[in-house]
Amino acid sequence: MTQYVSETDPSILSMNAVLELYKLSGWKLLDVRRIWANGNWPNGDPETRHNAFTDLTRFKGCWYCVFRVGEDHAVTGSLGGLRVVRSKDGKRWTSVFFYQPEEKSVDVRDSKLAVTQDSQLVLLAYESYRFEPAKSAFRDRWFKEGEESDGTIGRSMTWLSSDGQEWQGPNVSTVAGNTWLWSCAWHKGAGYAVAHSGKHGRKGAIYRTDDGKEWELLAADIFPKDTEGKHQGNEASIFIDADDSAWVYLRNAPRVNRQLSNIGFSRPPYTEWDWSRQTAVNLGGPKMARLSDGRIVVAGRFGGRHGGGGYGDSVTALYELDIDNSILHRIADLPSQGDNAYPGIVEVNGELWISYYSCHEDPNPESRRAHLQRSCIYLARIRIGGPRYHYTDKYSLRPEPPDAKR
Repeated sequence: MTQYVSETDPSILSMNAVLELYKLSGWKLLDVRRIWANGNWPNGDPETRHNAFTDLTRFKGCWYCVFRVGEDHAVTGSLGGLRVVRSKDGKRWTSVFFYQPEEKSVDVRDSKLAVTQDSQLVLLAYESYRFEPAKSAFRDRWFKEGEESDGTIGRSMTWLSSDGQEWQGPNVSTVAGNTWLWSCAWHKGAGYAVAHSGKHGRKGAIYRTDDGKEWELLAADIFPKDTEGKHQGNEASIFIDADDSAWVYLRNAPRVNRQLSNIGFSRPPYTEWDWSRQTAVNLGGPKMARLSDGRIVVAGRFGGRHGGGGYGDSVTALYELDIDNSILHRIADLPSQGDNAYPGIVEVNGELWISYYSCHEDPNPESRRAHLQRSCIYLARIRIGGPRYHYTDKYSLRPEPPDAKR
């Protein structure tokens, strides 16, 4: 088995300026560790130099982190596989699962982890058919006659495990063919996933599964529209409260509105959605989670510019969401730079454990082709403090009131 002993990130020592943002309310960065990198970092195999797009969960006494491994971000068409690593203490990590498509023109990405009520670990991922011959083969096999698409070709798939070691899959849903299920939340025996791209384009959809294998469509065209009447949805993080209320943080499409994101709300059967809440921070690769005390935190990539031109000064940032006033209050910037973020968040014993990826230790961080930077997987531990919205600072951004009535 592949093992990796994590190292404390030295950049944590230079974070005094960031700590000033939230020390008054008791938040504290306890530790940041590099938990996975390609072999012989930083000069390892170029085909696995880009480790990215993480998620994190706790399952049967162990930590599990999943991420994509590949040559680059995929802006240039690189292909990738999935790796799941496990740890008892968050320091020593062992690879327990790896998936690489047999087809050379297929990419796998945006993997997510969830735990079902019957103690099954579920891995959700998207297999992208961006290049020939896989693109044509997928279209012929999975497209239904008359079905539309935004040009994105791929399929969502799952694996299930009862012990984190042996995995059953991949399971491919016929209903969710050519659908990008981006995140999933399990609630009262069922899984709910928000989809974008493919046959749903920027309009979005929500799906349900009872077994983690086959999905049913609950509602399509659920994403909000911009001022020109165009749908604007992209990556979406979902959680469901004990009272059955569903919440979604929706990243807006970069070509539609870079500055605003939407918070979606719905009640069973989750076919009607209220998107009237808008925040003035549009995070890439977002993760939203409800804390045990009722507060909501959101993390993702803030700033920079997506694409071949580079990611600028973007960082992996953590926020507390004041849902009543649609304000994201900045808590901390984690050690990060360039191509980064796509975090996973788990609350345990008064702490947030956050997985993410970053290029800030790349030997050539000034590369203009940022998608070619080497990236590693990191794990941050943050002590949870008091509410951020009792304090006023320049990082609290209030948007214009939305037109729609709440």
